[in-house]
Amino acid sequence: MKKRSLIYVILCLAMLSGCIQHTEVDNVLLNVSRLPSSGSRISFEKIDLEIDKITAMDEESIMVYSAMPVKVTKDEITAIAEYAGINEYGLIDNQQTLSLKDMSGNAIIVFKASGSIQCSFSKEKELGEIEQTVKYSDDVYIEMAERWLSSTGLLSEDYQTKKPIIKDNGFITKTLDNGQEYAYPTVKTVEFMYKDLNGVEVNGVAPRIVVDVSLDGDIVSVTKIQRQYQTFGAFPSLKLDKAVENLVNGIGTIYTSGDVDNRGTVKTARLVYYNMEVMDASPYLIPVYVFEGYSGRGDFIAVTYAIDEQYFSFVNQTNTSSGNETDQK
Repeated sequence: MKKRSLIYVILCLAMLSGCIQHTEVDNVLLNVSRLPSSGSRISFEKIDLEIDKITAMDEESIMVYSAMPVKVTKDEITAIAEYAGINEYGLIDNQQTLSLKDMSGNAIIVFKASGSIQCSFSKEKELGEIEQTVKYSDDVYIEMAERWLSSTGLLSEDYQTKKPIIKDNGFITKTLDNGQEYAYPTVKTVEFMYKDLNGVEVNGVAPRIVVDVSLDGDIVSVTKIQRQYQTFGAFPSLKLDKAVENLVNGIGTIYTSGDVDNRGTVKTARLVYYNMEVMDASPYLIPVYVFEGYSGRGDFIAVTYAIDEQYFSFVNQTNTSSGNETDQK
């Protein structure tokens, strides 16, 4: 059975989400989606701070950025099609998307709410039919992805400041004669991360560029979640102990691995900009704290706001008291 990385589910949800309207600036309220109460459906009764490493937390105030969609024209999408060798196609322009498709299954879709682009090519459907072997080094796969993005104009400067990340993906699971399951990858996934803003990492799903390269060296899919950001205003930053208190009270998301109990200990903390549930369609880029630590015989990563909730006007609110909230992974 083919196992796709969960990131693609999130990427599609991010691009399909509509724009949220800005609240009046005079009200000093930021329209955001509430972080799910628990990614692993657990909570801690107490969290201790024994921090060995703190990243980007020296300021009393933190800048919030407002986001604007990136406009993608028909000429730009047809130029991508031409480079990809897509010749006879139909161009469909509706309220939400601008899409280009041909009879072979190649498709390029622009999501107007954000300007994000998703390209999928017919070769992707052939993956996994025959077990493949890695033919090149990781550096060569990265070069292939960079060359394709540069040639189509998708590798803008904002995505060139950090070293790309590469990993195996698109796993196919086979059952061996002895009954054991064996998973092998069909693609190398290369990710190009967005630049830091004011020295702070931009995290979450978007913005980033994700390129799938087959083990044979073919580009089989490209997804670019993009936004343009401008400074909105500085807000007082939460102290770490207050942020930890918020986590205990269910304000934030906790991901666990291993055998954890009801008490956590934070060893590292960093400040990042993080996209909320609607990701790229959110009008603001909100700072959060990312805590990493241990609990019992397991580990955890937790995400909670770095500014006080009094500045937020929540949309699509999650009922943290019920078990029906949707996980964000």
